[in-house]
Amino acid sequence: MGKKRITDIGQEPKKSKPGNKKVDKVVAGKDHGRVTDMGEKALAEAEIIKKKEAKLEKELIKETKKEVEKQSKKSKKSSSQYIKAKQKVDPNKLYSLKKALPLVKEVSLSKFVGSIEVHLLVKEIGLKGEIKFPHSTGKKQIIKVVDDDLIKELEKGKISFTTLIASPQTMSKLVKFAKILGPKGLMPSPKNGTIVDQPEKAIEAMAKKTTFKTESKAPLMHLSIGKVNMPEKEIESNFKSLIKTLGRRNIRKVTIAPTIGLGIKIDLNQI
Repeated sequence: MGKKRITDIGQEPKKSKPGNKKVDKVVAGKDHGRVTDMGEKALAEAEIIKKKEAKLEKELIKETKKEVEKQSKKSKKSSSQYIKAKQKVDPNKLYSLKKALPLVKEVSLSKFVGSIEVHLLVKEIGLKGEIKFPHSTGKKQIIKVVDDDLIKELEKGKISFTTLIASPQTMSKLVKFAKILGPKGLMPSPKNGTIVDQPEKAIEAMAKKTTFKTESKAPLMHLSIGKVNMPEKEIESNFKSLIKTLGRRNIRKVTIAPTIGLGIKIDLNQI
């Protein structure tokens, strides 16, 4: 570190040696007991920076305060809606389907048109199949056939379909994607009818069906049976069709719920 030049106040400063740069001296310290070498220009710049920092700090505090107040208002509103919805549903009660359907619409908290979903606890892992609902569930299926363009999409990591159909000849192109498609349940298979000789003709039939299966490690199943703005009779018809397809004996418990909202337990003995 370089040596600091310090001069007591009241004493004559030492003369600079020839060739030395002239330096402005600023009195510093609480008791003005020392002098620090600092140019007037540097002092002015430091003062400007200090003022800018103070201004930015005030703006940051102001913006933070606004954001906190904004989030607080949202939280209070959300909590208020949730509390009202919670008061309408008894978590220990089994509801008849006729009472549950209008109630599930009332406790929907989403600002968009949410789905009505069915959550099932079944007797065993691996239960799967397909169903053709009597009414649209509002859930769009994207069915694609394996071709060169789709292979290019998969190579880029893009999955733009809910069901994939292949022919026996094109299945070889999907082998390298098995680790990606398999866990998602998207790998074509003869068991679910997605490997066929004429894939294009199978699309229409597939579009009218919904596949279902349990989670890989738990006997749980989740399906959408409609939208909250659908007539209750149509939702009821879809629900009963699902229970009939699965088989009442294979189901332990069933709950219906909106996309965002509370679940309502259904009494299957009244179905």
